[in-house]
Amino acid sequence: MKMLHSRSLGLFGGGALLILAGCTPSTSSRPPASQLQEGINVLSADPAVGVATAFLRSGRVIYLQTIVGKPKEDLDRQQYPNEPQYEMDARVVDQEGRTFQLIIGGDQLIDPSWAKEMRAAPRITTPAEGIQRQADFVTARDAADAFLRQAAPELADHVFHLTNMTRTVPQESAKLLERAALAETTLPIDRTYTANGCTSNLQEGDLYAKSDYVIAQHSAVYGWNYNGCTGSWDENVVTCNHGTCANDGSMGYQCSSYSNSWSVWSYNALLDYWSRENNTGTNNSYNTGACWSGYGIYEAWIHLQGSGHPNHDCNDDSALELDEIRNARYDQGTWGNCYNNGNSTMSAPGCP
Repeated sequence: MKMLHSRSLGLFGGGALLILAGCTPSTSSRPPASQLQEGINVLSADPAVGVATAFLRSGRVIYLQTIVGKPKEDLDRQQYPNEPQYEMDARVVDQEGRTFQLIIGGDQLIDPSWAKEMRAAPRITTPAEGIQRQADFVTARDAADAFLRQAAPELADHVFHLTNMTRTVPQESAKLLERAALAETTLPIDRTYTANGCTSNLQEGDLYAKSDYVIAQHSAVYGWNYNGCTGSWDENVVTCNHGTCANDGSMGYQCSSYSNSWSVWSYNALLDYWSRENNTGTNNSYNTGACWSGYGIYEAWIHLQGSGHPNHDCNDDSALELDEIRNARYDQGTWGNCYNNGNSTMSAPGCP
């Protein structure tokens, strides 16, 4: 393991040498393969701030990163003491600068530059790049496992998110292979690339939930993008909605919402519209599919207990996330305050 920067000593076991630096590298600081050793390279590691790693295999690099946000609600921290106690974002980026796996801890990205990078990154425009993406999923999982073997207990929350984020490899998932077969029955015969990627993309959103505070339910969404030009799943996003993330083992699968006819197929891939700028208000600089308003049993219970802020309903968040995934569009402006003002139909979202 090669350690390039760290803000503190003692973060890794096995006698690894850590070279101190004045600060954590910026989110866009990703050294090329020529500056890395084979296997895992830790670029920065601070339990309170985040982790940045690079994994080199046969001349190709992918980058895994976490960033720490605000504390979760007090009741969440008390009820689930073994889960990460802070909201956290995480991502996997390939050496071309494309984010293809993303975890969002709260209502918006902690570092808005991540959204800018997703919008500016080059798209997959050749079959060869599509095949490479499938290998990248395997490499990402191996990278997270390599980091797990080296990281000390202080970095347990970062390991938690990186391993959860990367454990599903699409070509090894029976569910995703089944969904791919369904997608192929609705795809047009003529599938073409443009400078902005494949013209045929399908989005699927899986709703996961668990009981919360005895009388409430916490929900979150696991979204995938199907690239019709390559015939494979090529990127995903996981929401956490201020609590347990959709990909956590404690969350139970509820249902799926996905586009299954030509009329709802979109030019955009999943993370293209997920990172679109939101010009409808000042609170949320970059859209992440979540709500900023809404009142229901979840936040009313938290507010009653004197913890947190009432402007959060994870079920509203999930409803909007599912709607955006189904329709492959940015909807924050369309729905405004996200089903609040007594609209109870969104208090326990289903899958349209």
